[in-house]
Amino acid sequence: MAIITVSRGRFSGGRAIAECLGRKLGYRCIDRAMLVQRAATRRVSEYDLLAALESPPAFPGRFNHTRYIYLALIQAGLTGDVRTGRAIYHGLAGHLLLKGAPGLLRLRIIAPMDYRIRMARDRLRPGRSEVIAHIEAMDRDRRRWTQFLYGVDWGEPSL
Repeated sequence: MAIITVSRGRFSGGRAIAECLGRKLGYRCIDRAMLVQRAATRRVSEYDLLAALESPPAFPGRFNHTRYIYLALIQAGLTGDVRTGRAIYHGLAGHLLLKGAPGLLRLRIIAPMDYRIRMARDRLRPGRSEVIAHIEAMDRDRRRWTQFLYGVDWGEPSL
């Protein structure tokens, strides 16, 4: 009844690894888009949930009640999806959303920047400097989000 979370930076190959592992083990793969779709309600759209997850708070010290509600919806959706085990979640902060869950294996994929740049350029087709700026912005936003929500460094290997 294990649950596996795959934490990774953008364009690190984590999605492909999670999907391959899921096929090999016969586990369901769950990603952020699936969670957002399930967590959306009549009052909270998928767009609002994604926007809240994509951009970290502008003022980290400022309490933002709406973001916590959105996070609770996402966390409830993820908890429901993995309650029977045999699931792999790859997406934003799964290792933190499920912290303390029994039978949890947390994987962290760390890809060299050159690999990430190559993957981003293959997918997005921009120049090298634009790709580097995009990857660094995504990493910075994830770092700010996890610091804001959990008080931890997103890149900390012990997580």
